[in-house]
Amino acid sequence: RIAAEKAGILKPGVPTVLGPVSGEVAAVVEDRARTLRCPLQRIGREIRVEEIRVALHGTSFLYRSVGFREGLELRTGLVGVHQAYNAAVAVAMLEALPTSPTVEQLRDGLARARPPGRFQVVQRPDGPWLLDIAHNEAAVQALGDTLERTDLPSPRVALLSILRDKRWPAMVAAVSQWAERIVLTSAPSAPDVRRWDPAAVVTSTAVAGMEPCADFDRALDRSRELAGAGTVVVTGSAYTVGDALLRLRADDGSPLRNTRSA
Repeated sequence: RIAAEKAGILKPGVPTVLGPVSGEVAAVVEDRARTLRCPLQRIGREIRVEEIRVALHGTSFLYRSVGFREGLELRTGLVGVHQAYNAAVAVAMLEALPTSPTVEQLRDGLARARPPGRFQVVQRPDGPWLLDIAHNEAAVQALGDTLERTDLPSPRVALLSILRDKRWPAMVAAVSQWAERIVLTSAPSAPDVRRWDPAAVVTSTAVAGMEPCADFDRALDRSRELAGAGTVVVTGSAYTVGDALLRLRADDGSPLRNTRSA
């Protein structure tokens, strides 16, 4: 049903690029594309993504298409295997334009793509902080996969705040697969009606190594205490990451502070 709604954006004869999706979802889009006679480029079929290499500074990969049969080496500032596929979708869309960018423009644009809150590492004297919005189960799993491909130090402690209308039990379980400890808190900027209750989550979830800390600033401090020189991973929503970024000062290593009251 959702795929059919998304496919509603297709226009007769206009080129369409489809990222990596399940067979059931692909069938819906493909059927719509055939009906409207849209030239279809599919990641994994007409478009290939190969030789993916992930590092803290970005992700490199080999892009193959009809226009680049021999392959085009590209690098995006975004980190993670999934980001190579996201970048490939963008490149395929640009290729489909009547006047597409040059190879140099493609490479420059992808290399500079680094939005905040997407596997963003903040280095401080007290240890590294990793901020990633990851607001659903698939994103949390991608975060864990990307973590395993980097050399960020252990232990890895998750500072987690999820909106109550999300599928948070599955998200918490996914976080527990890669975090040694989890500090549950509530992001101050989140709407009141969407905030979860960290204490209630702990008592209702059979996941070891969790502790609630309702005060966001105290939760940041507690996460660092547990991690020591390891990595604190701040995740769960855009509100969570945004509030943490307001409180982290990467320039001078000063203590965490409540920016709104400073």
